[in-house]
Amino acid sequence: DIAFIGIASICEIDAVGSVPWLDPRMSSQLFGKKALDPNEMRNQWQRVVDRGRISDIKGFANNPKHSLFNPIILYVDESSPYVELNHRGLKANLQINFDFLKKTGSESRTTFTDYIVNPEEKDLRPLWIIDGQHRTRGYAISHLGYEINVPIIVIPGNDDDVSRTKVAKIFTQIN
Repeated sequence: DIAFIGIASICEIDAVGSVPWLDPRMSSQLFGKKALDPNEMRNQWQRVVDRGRISDIKGFANNPKHSLFNPIILYVDESSPYVELNHRGLKANLQINFDFLKKTGSESRTTFTDYIVNPEEKDLRPLWIIDGQHRTRGYAISHLGYEINVPIIVIPGNDDDVSRTKVAKIFTQIN
């Protein structure tokens, strides 16, 4: 397996990073049953974001004496039309094409969005945040934290069962 280490600003990670969330309405019994089958949860395996935790992290980030050194772990699907991961040897360059944004609104007031808060909608941001979703979202809403650079670990893969199972396993091992 290969992974790349680099840096990115919190606002960049927040802009392009989605989280493969579990349905919060799922019962513990159904979760247990699905967890036994690796094919069941390869696209959704993280708990839904905890707003209280994000608020606490925002408060931490708003203190200029505090630092964040923990890396944010990201998964990039190299087959996505919105990402370009060029790697040769030990160096890599990751570029994101923002054509993934969805057009909303009227002709007189057009806006673009990455995510409409609706259980049936899919988060369109092309990278998956494997570890660090609360840190990313908390720092992103902080007046001091959104611009800081943090270490990132980028795990490349393809849109296949092996890659998705690998990142779900990594998340499970970390947590």
